[in-house]
Amino acid sequence: MTATVKHLRESFDYIPTSHADAVMVADDITQRFAVESAQKQYHLTASETQEATNLRLDPSSYKPVSPLTPKRLEAFKAFREAAGLPAKTIDGQQSKLRKLSAYLQTEGAALTHEVVGAWLKSLGLSSKTQIQYLLAGSTFWKWITKNDALWQKDFSGVANPFVDHEMPVLRGRAKVESKRLPFSREDVERVYAQARSEGLDVLADLIQIAARTGLRIEEACQLRTESIITVEGILCLDISDSKTAAGIRQVPVHPALLPVIERLSQATTDGYLIASNGHNKYGIRSDSFSKAFGRLKTSMGFTGRHVFHSLRMSAITRMLRADVPGPTVADIVGHETGLVTFDIYHGGASPQQKLEAIQHLAYNFV
Repeated sequence: MTATVKHLRESFDYIPTSHADAVMVADDITQRFAVESAQKQYHLTASETQEATNLRLDPSSYKPVSPLTPKRLEAFKAFREAAGLPAKTIDGQQSKLRKLSAYLQTEGAALTHEVVGAWLKSLGLSSKTQIQYLLAGSTFWKWITKNDALWQKDFSGVANPFVDHEMPVLRGRAKVESKRLPFSREDVERVYAQARSEGLDVLADLIQIAARTGLRIEEACQLRTESIITVEGILCLDISDSKTAAGIRQVPVHPALLPVIERLSQATTDGYLIASNGHNKYGIRSDSFSKAFGRLKTSMGFTGRHVFHSLRMSAITRMLRADVPGPTVADIVGHETGLVTFDIYHGGASPQQKLEAIQHLAYNFV
């Protein structure tokens, strides 16, 4: 005997005292029956049945459930993995989407353009970071609207809520003061000397490599003995993998860097020039060195406007100020110029031209 049937039989022993009382009894029976029907039709668990009962007793307690359900997010993750995207990119997007889902659940809000805007504002992030959040949401939206029939039904005719958001724009002095800065030659030498004095010898090697080549920190940490090659008679470091075609390049070894490269290649036990035990779950070998450099430069009084990447900025700045042609500098550091003549038709600077360019990167490392 179901609870509704039992309640129905008990109600027959009760004689309503008024029409209103009779309507209330009938309404109560109808609602109980609706809960039991939902339980059977949708195979509700005990907790879900209790939630339905609570909503029956207090409809105002209802809050919309986030449409970004764990099941949908997992399906989206599988789709991105199948597409071959880096694990770090996938995990970053998943994290952003889970934050949005939690916000929708907490606020009891629907997924609308206005709600997304309010959510972004609540995060207190920079415009650049907010754009990354919107990109994650928009990518999910485009995928889900093509692959989820129920979503198509629920959001039929609804425009993508992650587009056309106005981002705060830094202007004038505020924009200038937020920009990262290159280190001066003297500052590069000071940071290097400080690393040596603190016994951070591997970090000091990284600083010297970046300062004399313009390599990114992870590019330097991925160098192996087989990365040392000779091109047209010039000893070079072969950057064989990059997120862009321009990033795949050969960078001549600065004459002053030869002893360092030779020492590292002879000392390696795993083939990598830079010994690292701190690579993270994404295989990024430079993670611990980035943090160590951050602590080092902060202890020396540098602000957030100076980071390890500032060494790369320094190399670029010094070569340009030495009148090295821009396209040659771009070839060395792995940048596109944005010009068809150089990016499409030009074969690139010769190893000799690049070697002459990086010889402007002179330092007194002691």
